Amino acid sequence: MIHRMALSRRQLLATVGVAAAGICRVPPSPSVPNAYPTGSAGNLFPQELFVIRDILTECDGGVRWGGDDKNHPKECHFQIDVPPGDAPLRSLGAKIRGWQGKLGQGAGAPVDPAASIRRCAAKALELRQKRS
Repeated sequence: MIHRMALSRRQLLATVGVAAAGICRVPPSPSVPNAYPTGSAGNLFPQELFVIRDILTECDGGVRWGGDDKNHPKECHFQIDVPPGDAPLRSLGAKIRGWQGKLGQGAGAPVDPAASIRRCAAKALELRQKRS
């Protein structure tokens, strides 16, 4: 069983939850401004990519990772990948809100991103998002 990087997941899911609720746009973190410069790739360890892909899959394709941009990759960038008010976005927001108060669900919950069903789904989403 692999435990996710709780801080990264918590930040990503908090951003998605806020954006899904239509409350506000979350500004980029100023903590390490040049850690992942635009246009560079390969800055993450394989196990970090593994977890990022799993989180993106858990977000049902509603979140896109900047590391998949063909022309100008930006590995520190995550964005909502559906229009405002879109049904998948509302569904994702409801899913994240449903995790609140449920032990073993949501940010920091142990999951097995190496499970074959999760890996297959993550690979399919990766290929789909890289094409578009």
